[in-house]
Amino acid sequence: MTNAKRQRWSYSTGEGGRNRIRAFAHPVTGRMFLEFTDNGRRTRLALGHRDADAAKAKAEELAAALRRGTATPMASCSRGRIAMAPGGAGSSTSSSSPPAPTATP
Repeated sequence: MTNAKRQRWSYSTGEGGRNRIRAFAHPVTGRMFLEFTDNGRRTRLALGHRDADAAKAKAEELAAALRRGTATPMASCSRGRIAMAPGGAGSSTSSSSPPAPTATP
């Protein structure tokens, strides 16, 4: 009897060395992660879900933002929210705070 290892799900997008993003499922929990390099350091970002299609879409979105230069991966990454620089195209996934209240006389 052979002990064949089960192939785990992963998806890679982008250009190697420039904006390569890998989405993968954790081998034990099945939760989705994004993996990328930021200034030469490999970084993993937990997405907080088990949806492969959503992880694939987030990887594509981040790779496109890195290609355009409108993403700062480690500046503020938290649970699948990637901060986009001002002037980013389309919908932004950055978490924005509500506007400050204004005083009225």
